[in-house]
Amino acid sequence: MAATEQQEPLQLQADTIAIRDGDGYMMSRGNIEISQGANRIEADYLRGNRYTGKYDFPGKMMYTYGTSLMKSTDVTYDRRRQEGAATQAEGYDPSGLIYFRGTGVSVHGDTILLKKGLLTTPHAVADVPDYYVTGDNIIVKKGQKITMDNARFWVKHSCVFSYGHYEKKIGGNQQSVPWAVTLFPKPSHTEKGGWGFGGYANFALNEAGTWRLESQYRWSVRSHFAPSVKLSHYSPWGRLRFAYSKETSDNNEDPIWITKFPEWEYQSPKVYLGNTGVFFSANASWGNWRESAARTGRHSGVHGIISHVPWQPWPKAQIQAYAGYRQDWYALEQAQRRDTYMGVVVTQRIHPQAWVTGWYKRHRITGYTPYRFDRIAHPRQSGISFAYAPHKKDVLMYTLARNSDTGALDARIYTWIHDLHAAIMRVTYKQLEGHWEVLFKTKDF
Repeated sequence: MAATEQQEPLQLQADTIAIRDGDGYMMSRGNIEISQGANRIEADYLRGNRYTGKYDFPGKMMYTYGTSLMKSTDVTYDRRRQEGAATQAEGYDPSGLIYFRGTGVSVHGDTILLKKGLLTTPHAVADVPDYYVTGDNIIVKKGQKITMDNARFWVKHSCVFSYGHYEKKIGGNQQSVPWAVTLFPKPSHTEKGGWGFGGYANFALNEAGTWRLESQYRWSVRSHFAPSVKLSHYSPWGRLRFAYSKETSDNNEDPIWITKFPEWEYQSPKVYLGNTGVFFSANASWGNWRESAARTGRHSGVHGIISHVPWQPWPKAQIQAYAGYRQDWYALEQAQRRDTYMGVVVTQRIHPQAWVTGWYKRHRITGYTPYRFDRIAHPRQSGISFAYAPHKKDVLMYTLARNSDTGALDARIYTWIHDLHAAIMRVTYKQLEGHWEVLFKTKDF
């Protein structure tokens, strides 16, 4: 059990329990359940000593700690030293970032050691994961670092490359998957780009990881090649970034692309108002936008938003409200635009497999943008969405949205979301337009 749970009472249940008071020997057999705080052990057989704190679990054992799970065989455990060992085990490290499977496994606090095994990320877990790394003498330190010898990186049954000795920082701004794997082309389909493929890679430029080179690429039938390269500096005062990118709009339903270069951007950290959960963040940008040969010029903008961590005013409900101000200056046509906006999103779970979400948003815009890229398609809108999950891999949704000023129906949408293990597929039918959309996207492949 974790050290933080040591003050919690320990409860033991089993079909048979035998305890000797004289020397502390104990034995339990059949449907064993041991719980302490958020931790739980399930096994068929247990023997040990209450005085020394040393126990054996011959056969299979399942250990649940927080939201993580580990399945082991032939476990020995020293409760006083918080150390355990197993002939073989599989599960998730305490941070939840890494899935491991191997032999000769030992656990020391938040550190997991495997004499031989494999590592991958949670979305890729399978008998043969979509991607994974194998090695010897593997050490996983919670949220800090991975080290191993004879590392080999795989995509399904194919070994992509190998290292003699491999070390990788994880957690924080570090990416937990090697760049040679993340750069590997991954298929996807979006309505704006069509079928295509893409990848990404992030590189730490200093030991602390405060300077990073972040790159990604995508090729698709409609947008062709869309790369981005960003040099970023992270500090307690925020993120400063210099970038080249080709992007599509988040606010406009049409597939409109723009090239930004050079582009300077500052993003502040979230500043919280005491313990209220209310926070403020801001960003500023300056650079050159090119939407077409005729629509190109300098752009600068500032943006601030205030929001809060989701409120839970009654059981199974969440409320998120927000308000913000954005101002943009364009060299093209000497245009300016000001946008004062606010909104609220309310989600209510009405059944373990069903929930309903309602929202309202309002943008008060003065001036205009000469680009189609950053136009806002529905500045004043309210809507409601009903969702039902008939299976853990499927979600069905029905959505209605109306123009808040006129009451006219903006959208009637039917959506099916399907989990394909290492990818997500979303099929959408927009009834008013009579239009189908298909999104296919890999997860953390």
